[in-house]
Amino acid sequence: MSDQKLQLLITRPQKQGLELARKLAQVGIASFCQPLFDYKTIDDETNNHKIIDYKTTNDESAFTSNAIIIFVSVAAVEHANKIMPISQWRTQNIIAVGSATQKALKSLNLDSISPENHDSEGVLVLTELSAEKVRNQLVVIVRGDGGRELMAQTLTKRLAKVVYFESYQRIWRNFPDNIAQKWQADEINAIVITSNASLIRLTELLSGLTCADFPCNKGLEHSYKLNDYWKNSCLWIVASQRIANYAKQLGLTQVINAHGANDEAMLSILLDIQANLKND
Repeated sequence: MSDQKLQLLITRPQKQGLELARKLAQVGIASFCQPLFDYKTIDDETNNHKIIDYKTTNDESAFTSNAIIIFVSVAAVEHANKIMPISQWRTQNIIAVGSATQKALKSLNLDSISPENHDSEGVLVLTELSAEKVRNQLVVIVRGDGGRELMAQTLTKRLAKVVYFESYQRIWRNFPDNIAQKWQADEINAIVITSNASLIRLTELLSGLTCADFPCNKGLEHSYKLNDYWKNSCLWIVASQRIANYAKQLGLTQVINAHGANDEAMLSILLDIQANLKND
């Protein structure tokens, strides 16, 4: 990146994005908050994974008692709690993928376990999810509409009974056809990405594609035609090694792993990048 000052595009959801932008402004990093999607709570009628069965306390055949519950994000906590107060769930352990998710649970007076590395790989090395602990044990992964397949596949191999609880869906926002040109004209030279779904959607936008051209989130079977600026000059700040690997598969070359989606991880890596730019 040839520019000596960060001009950051934050693609996180509105609430989290604005909070990160506020903290960045306090340390002199310019940013622009542009959410790619909005959240919608999934109700009993539209959920594909029988939330209503989980709520039926007398139906032991549907869900055994004392499940291990894994919350993948703050949104997963907030929207699940709207569907049914989490304090009423039958749980053995509650696991939060990251510190922000753990904080959201704490705000509901719920204790949880969070791994040192805030990603699926970090969760999977927890003692509470060892093969001995999860064999024949119900594990409920609370997520949005998609994601965390690695977690589910690995736990299934450990002979756990894995169920998805989809508490929300992403409603992807529409953008003008010239959005890539606008962002480049605005001198955006770094982008924060916290999920593979957002990475794919943004790559579609920067390639001039829409969901009508290709169904969003289909991934690498589509060839994205990014120009050299986005592929080779722009910095992509991602939340995990899995997202970093995926970004490189999509042809992005300037990819930096922040090792976490929380504000602290993003602030730390962005401050390091800004300092290095000033020293160049």
